[in-house]
Amino acid sequence: MQISRKQSIYQTIDDSSGKKKIWRVAAFDIHLIPESDYGIFYAGDSYIILYTSEKVPGGIIYYWLGNHSTIDEKATAAMFVNKIDENECKGKAMQMRVIQFKEPEHFLKMFGNVLVILKGGVESGFKSPKIALNDFFKRDDTCQMFQIRGRRIVEVNVEARNLNSNDIFFVKTSNKQGYTWIGKGASQEEQETALKIPEIFELIENKQIAEGEEPTAFWYLLGGKEPYAKGERLENPSPEYESRLFHCSNARGKFHVEEIVDFTQQDLESDDVMILDTFDEIYVWLGQNSNIEEKKAALDTVLRYVAADKSGRSEENTNLLVVKQKYEPTTFKAHFGIWDENLWDNELGYDKLKELISRNVDFIHDTKNEPLQVRQMEAEFTKTHPIDVLRAKTDQLPFGVDAANKEKHLSDADFEKAFGMPKTHYEALPKWRQIEHKKRVGLF
Repeated sequence: MQISRKQSIYQTIDDSSGKKKIWRVAAFDIHLIPESDYGIFYAGDSYIILYTSEKVPGGIIYYWLGNHSTIDEKATAAMFVNKIDENECKGKAMQMRVIQFKEPEHFLKMFGNVLVILKGGVESGFKSPKIALNDFFKRDDTCQMFQIRGRRIVEVNVEARNLNSNDIFFVKTSNKQGYTWIGKGASQEEQETALKIPEIFELIENKQIAEGEEPTAFWYLLGGKEPYAKGERLENPSPEYESRLFHCSNARGKFHVEEIVDFTQQDLESDDVMILDTFDEIYVWLGQNSNIEEKKAALDTVLRYVAADKSGRSEENTNLLVVKQKYEPTTFKAHFGIWDENLWDNELGYDKLKELISRNVDFIHDTKNEPLQVRQMEAEFTKTHPIDVLRAKTDQLPFGVDAANKEKHLSDADFEKAFGMPKTHYEALPKWRQIEHKKRVGLF
């Protein structure tokens, strides 16, 4: 096992006070947006920002990609970056790709250290484009909810379960009124960002609410009270015990563990396994496409990680949990800031989504996918099953079964009955003979 630390890079190029021109991608083209909309982005869109300054020869061209921007929109943005570079900067500009929630320091400062990110966007590409977007700030017939995380104000679903003791939330009501809910663990930076809300949203009235002192009207707007992420670590965060995220993969030919700093939900890779250390709890997150060897190695890594801890933690006093992608508990999600329930929907594919819909699967409340203790999960990898169960297609096998070595999940008696020999004799055979036997009994 090798552990390394991936550093985030924040480069302050200048004081960010130069000039800006911003284009929004729509229908395979780009359109200039008015200065009044600068700093407001739609998560379903891509944007190009040209920044020029005397201190930056050639300028900088950022292209910002929303989490729900389509592939064709992202490709269109990349194509037009080169055209803008040639037409506006004589081919001398720095080109910088920016992913939502991964904006560098210089980018944030360009917009006064606050970004507003709204849900939705222009429908383009292979879909019919909208004739016009509703003016967000003139909509008085709906209720919106925003999460303030650091210097970002991000629209989220209007649900009480989205609250988080570690952040600030703003609920915009009709007639330009609103509530600002301040979580017990909100940072000074978030409180400073929240002070800009009345100006940004042109509010007539904004009531501040401390967590635990919510009026009935507040809960009514959110559809009623629901459990949300709270607890000592979220309400009283300590720099000494900051959450840490580790990426686990064997894609390089050997199992490799790499720490990711300044992490967000986007760092959770579906092809791999992640380890989240929140001090009181350590989670092993299983990406839906991670392989069985990565899962086994990650579980072993967590056990050795805790055993070597010099802070006094152990298996006995630390909750070691395994969670599956799309079934994360609120206590896990809370450590990733803005959590997007739909971020991975496109990765499931049409057939998988169709299957889940037909089975009426509830991603959030499916009890068979609730977190398990690490030791419980370890047992799943050595569990035995009847041969008829192991003859199923790979995607229908029980969790923990190694699809390439199904025979290992037979009991000694079932193995000898199916193969006509004990396991020790089978294991001594050449590989090609083993494959022949597996084909014969329907386990290949």
